[in-house]
Parts: sequence; C-alpha cells; structure tokens
Amino acid sequence: MTEASGARFSSGVSATSISPTILRNRNEWPDFTDEVWGWYWDDRVNRWEPIYGKSTERREYDTGTGYSAPTIHPMKLEQRRRVEQRVDSGTVLELYAGRGNLSRNVYAKRGRKLVLIDTDKEALEQAHQKLRGSVKHETIAMDNVKWVNEEMEPRDLSNLRLVDFDAFGCPAEPAKAFFNKFPVNQTLYVTFTDGSGLHNRYIQDEEGKKWMRSTYGVDRIPPADREGIVSNLDRFIEVQGREHGFKVQKVSVAHGDANTIYAGYKLTPTGASKNVEDPRTKYKVKTVSKSVLKDYAGMNRPAAEELGFKPLPRKNEILVREDLTGKSREETISHEVREAEDMKKGDTYWQAHSKAIEREERKLE
Repeated sequence: MTEASGARFSSGVSATSISPTILRNRNEWPDFTDEVWGWYWDDRVNRWEPIYGKSTERREYDTGTGYSAPTIHPMKLEQRRRVEQRVDSGTVLELYAGRGNLSRNVYAKRGRKLVLIDTDKEALEQAHQKLRGSVKHETIAMDNVKWVNEEMEPRDLSNLRLVDFDAFGCPAEPAKAFFNKFPVNQTLYVTFTDGSGLHNRYIQDEEGKKWMRSTYGVDRIPPADREGIVSNLDRFIEVQGREHGFKVQKVSVAHGDANTIYAGYKLTPTGASKNVEDPRTKYKVKTVSKSVLKDYAGMNRPAAEELGFKPLPRKNEILVREDLTGKSREETISHEVREAEDMKKGDTYWQAHSKAIEREERKLE
C-alpha cells in the first residue's frame, strides 16, 4: 500500500478550539480535523500540541536538510522528528529502511549508530551512499522478521534507543517478533507506519475478526478510518506491554493524505518482562545444510565438544538444519538451548538431552 503525496505542515501552535482538559490527558488524544493532521505530547507544557497539514499536488518534499525525499510524507517526517528529539544518542534500528530517507533526514545525528534492515539490496546501497561519512551505520539485506528471529542479538543492541517499523501495510508481525526476543529493560521509543486502513474495510466479518486477533491480538475490527487505525495500534502495543513487561505512552500521531497512520510510543519497563531471563537471547542461530548436521536436527557447542562433532559451533551458537521451518525449527532451537544451558551447569550430554526431552513431553501432555 503506498501513500498519496502532498502536504504542508507546521507545529507547536496552541489549538484554542480544543478543550484544555482533553489536551492535558495523556491517555486520550484529540481527533484529527481538516487542518490538524497530527498531535504530539509536549512534556514542557504537559499537553497535546497540534501538527497542521494541508494536501497539495507536490510530488517531492523538502526535508529541510538539503535533500528532497519523494517517499517521505511531510507528516511522517514531522511525526518521526517529534519522537527522535526525545532520544539523545544510542542505536536506532530501522526494520523497513528502504533507501534511507528517514535514516538521513531524521536519525543520522547525535552520535548515533544506525542499523538498517531491508530486503532490497539496491535500496540499501542508496541508503549507504546517503549516510557514508556522516554516521556510523550497518546495512543488512534480509527479511526483517527473519533477521529478528535468526540474526538479531539483543546483547549487541544493549544501547538500543529507538526502533522504527515503517511498514507500507501492517507492522504487527515484525513488531511481535521483536518484542518476543528483545527484553525492554530500559526506556525505548518505537515508531510505526500503519497502512492497513484500506484492508480493514473489507474484513468486516468473522474471518476478519480472526485475522485481527491473530495479527494484532485484539478482539474487534476497528473502524476503517484514521482514528480506528490509531486505536488499533494503541491496543496492539498495550497488549505487547502486558505480555512483555513495559508500560506504554503515546507521544505523537499523524496521518498522510489517505488513511496511512504514523505513531510513536515511549516504552518504560515495569520489571515484569517474560523474556528478560530467556536464555535464547544469549544464542545466535546459524542455519546449515542437512549434510553438515548429518543425523542431527540441531547442535550446540557443549554437546558437540562431548560428542566429538565437527564442525564445532562457536560459543553460544546453535546450528539448525536448513530444512526445518516453523514450529519444528523453534522446537529444535529451544531443545538445543536447554541442553546447552544444562551442560554448562555440569550435566553430561545424555543427562541434559534427557531433561530437554522430558520438558518437551510434559509440554505436550
């Protein structure tokens, strides 16, 4: 789903026609109007402030940094900047980096490191050229969900401060994968682009409810308008917070010419994260051919050392057969992690292997 182009914006002007009571309620944000296309929470005055927009016919947008970006809507640019301004330094992870327009025009400052993920190698090369010499960055050409599940190492992102989920359609799947693996142990900001509004118009039935439940984790189909998409995102991120131990505060929201929504949230840990102690976060999973693992589905370092298996996995590395997918792959990874952790505590291979099997059998009962 693409965004219609064309808008001008300004911000920081008091909306005198909006009730001050609503403006000062963090948990409720004022509606969009013909002139007000976005809102951001201003901590200095403790209230919502408007971002004004108006549709035009322009096809390129001046970003204010000497670059024009045909794929950045001005409202997205302003909404992202309102979040970026809250982050002093650290690492920014972009899971839909594209050609690096947000990278160059929003995030490439304050001594940060940028990690850019996208399936498009050519787009990432353009991003690299835009960022070269200006900011420390890494580009990875890979599906974002696959990267999160198989390559992302939370310990390598200990200084992570902001994650951008700039999807053309629904951002829920990469977001769920991220929160399933990354423990929110310090303040983290996340931004979303959600273009699912058009899709929502055609799922007003029981199948639609099933899709919303499995995708966003909510038990209702939201109205297929801008406010409906925002409320759906709010509920989605709140569900993630309950599951993974963080509280949520919305800090900015805006829309494009159509129903595409841009939103930003501040996440603060509550100490109840289910994945803080997850040992899987310590391990890197490497996919290898069936011939490498021979008769094994997976292999960990302690087991390989005791069994005399070659090639020897690296420390805290799990080898998994390439023909395993979905549930089988996840079960194999969990088995190898449990086995490795028990062997590090002094168990022999067969003791650790038996314990892992027992756990798996109990889970099936």
